[in-house]
Amino acid sequence: MEVHRGYCFPVTRNLLMLSRSYTAYRYPQMCGNITAAHPEITCVASFTNVPQRAGDIGDYHIYSWPDDFVARYHQSDGASSVNPAMVGEYANLNNNSLGKTGTDYGHINPFPTWIGSVAEVIYLLGLEVNAQTIFGASYAPTLENVNSIQWCMHSFSFAGTYFRFSLLIHIHSY
Repeated sequence: MEVHRGYCFPVTRNLLMLSRSYTAYRYPQMCGNITAAHPEITCVASFTNVPQRAGDIGDYHIYSWPDDFVARYHQSDGASSVNPAMVGEYANLNNNSLGKTGTDYGHINPFPTWIGSVAEVIYLLGLEVNAQTIFGASYAPTLENVNSIQWCMHSFSFAGTYFRFSLLIHIHSY
């Protein structure tokens, strides 16, 4: 069960304060209460830098660009299998550019690109090499109703009259 930290907008200071309270007491208290009543449940933290009990899982959400995904190939090297990680969401959103310091949400690619899809596969191969430390990975977002688009880079697009796969699905299926 994921014990979510919640979102707070504007993102700046409020999210930082929310993250601190989540790390300091909200996650340990909520997860402790849940597992006290149901010890068979595994807790998943909303991010990985939360003090966890043995067996708890940390969750990464990675929206990035191709060179960054390739650089993350060794992200899980040396990680402990006592507290595995889950990549709850990942997607290549931008093209490569020099001096990039973060994802540019103002210039998201409208469709998957070859370089982005291949970079995601390289990242996933790095996770597979360290499978003992990874609980799972999930491309996000997965579904898109083309009559109501809220996000781009979907695996499956659909409307009342057709259904299509993205380039990403063709590459990841091999």
